[in-house]
Amino acid sequence: MGYGPYTGTLLSQSTSSPPHAAAAGPAAGAAPNSGRSGPRAAAASSSNDPDDGAPATSKGTITRTTLLCWAGWRRPQKSEGSMRRHVDAAARNLCTAEAAKPSRLDRKSSPLSAPHLVAGKPRTMSAAAAAAAASAANVAVIGGGISGAVCASLLAARGVAVTLFDSGRGAGGRMAQRREVMEDGTELRFDHGAPYFTVSNDEVARVVSGWEARGLVAEWKAMFACFDREAGKFTDFEKEGTDKKYVGVPGMNSICKSLCLEDGVVAKFGVTIGRMDWIQDRSSWLLASLDGRDLGHFDYVVATDKNIASPRFSGLTGRPPPLDLSLLPQLSMMIQDIPVRPCFALMLAFSEPLTKVPVQGFSFNNSDYLSWAFCDSSKPGRAHVPLNSQSWVLHSTAEYASKVINNIGPRKPSADALAKVAEELLKEFQATGLNIPQPIFMKAHRWGSAFPAVAISGDDKCVWDKSMKLAICGDFCASPSVEGAVLSGMRGASKILGLVNSHYYLELEMFKAIVSLHIMVPHLQQKQSQIRVRPAQNLSLRCVKGVISILLLCWAYSYHY
Repeated sequence: MGYGPYTGTLLSQSTSSPPHAAAAGPAAGAAPNSGRSGPRAAAASSSNDPDDGAPATSKGTITRTTLLCWAGWRRPQKSEGSMRRHVDAAARNLCTAEAAKPSRLDRKSSPLSAPHLVAGKPRTMSAAAAAAAASAANVAVIGGGISGAVCASLLAARGVAVTLFDSGRGAGGRMAQRREVMEDGTELRFDHGAPYFTVSNDEVARVVSGWEARGLVAEWKAMFACFDREAGKFTDFEKEGTDKKYVGVPGMNSICKSLCLEDGVVAKFGVTIGRMDWIQDRSSWLLASLDGRDLGHFDYVVATDKNIASPRFSGLTGRPPPLDLSLLPQLSMMIQDIPVRPCFALMLAFSEPLTKVPVQGFSFNNSDYLSWAFCDSSKPGRAHVPLNSQSWVLHSTAEYASKVINNIGPRKPSADALAKVAEELLKEFQATGLNIPQPIFMKAHRWGSAFPAVAISGDDKCVWDKSMKLAICGDFCASPSVEGAVLSGMRGASKILGLVNSHYYLELEMFKAIVSLHIMVPHLQQKQSQIRVRPAQNLSLRCVKGVISILLLCWAYSYHY
């Protein structure tokens, strides 16, 4: 028996750890274009004069003697490994102290949240240094569904400044909850998207356990079966305990709403991305809304909308897709037109329970109209359900939805078109012989590109372009399920954090080398005036100066790019 249109499980197991361990001190609510700081700012702010009265050597302080010993130009009083650890700690603390100050240079800086190598051994930055450096990275997440919300939450937990954009009124995407008010003022709510989800991947299971501990999800202990339309009876009753079914509490959108409210995430709803421009000289993205508003520059972009480069975007808005695939020729065939399966959801409320239906959810066999039915009011935490009433959500078949959309077009359907769909689906539901009464509320909703028909990224679980610093995540990258969307969002966050880490390692080593050599050469010039320098030694000194010049040029290049 199947497990629903958006609840499938993954077949492959991941081998990497989830990037959801939070570092201390995230940069909460950082503005997209705010001043940033880091190792570059530290280099610019610190004095270059070797005789400026530097303090005596102590843990966490860089002095000329310390750096000369580290560079091998003066015999250290400690072992080589101890001296290297000493200098590393000093460099890290200097960078952290300077990173806390506003930068005097309006340019990007290096992140400080990565592991780096010292004497061939891996070392990890302190939590404070990691948070100070990661805050220099500025990420835009397009889409407030479960994949975008998970990715944004994981990045923000590591101190990255995240701005999330979504065209809807709130977070959720296809895990949305619909609020409706009847004529008598009674409020109804429906999970008209994903009805529930299951978990088989260990990484996702750990994340879901955290949500469960926070009260964001709960297990839905429901009985499922299959209804044969031709035979007119239920078959294939699901055995209890086969798979845990999870639902958001008090609605499926509760998970996304909570993640989008976490520190470090700035969520902007009602904003449709209309244009994404890659600014080569700044190595960043410039985003604009569909109505032409400038949304700012971002170092990284995470796109979770499968229509970001699809012609379907033009059919819905009359505008070209935001992402110009000529910038990404190697990805154009992969993401240009992802095949999807549309669906209509019918929300129903009844004044009394459906006594002839012995289960809380069931699939349909041999029906041209309906694929699934769920008793939404039977889920845990649904306190808003009126007394003695029941609410149900029906999902149409993809074939029926495609036929309707081909007739009415890709634009948003009219109220009359939706009313006709609702009547047809209700008629099919009542034709089951299950004694379905006339509902007290009925409304249809269209999911035009509800469920992806393929997974485009294989084992990677997300599409990643390192040179353009662009991650594309979603269930269409991993598997057509909530679990697949969560895992893809985790992978996208991991890719960005990995690039942030690699940039930090290279720039910290360059920073240490420049500081060491810049202090070392004036020291040698002072010695040169006291002793007779041989020509070979003079040549070595010139070579050292040349190395410094090259490194400084590389440093200036890294500022610009």
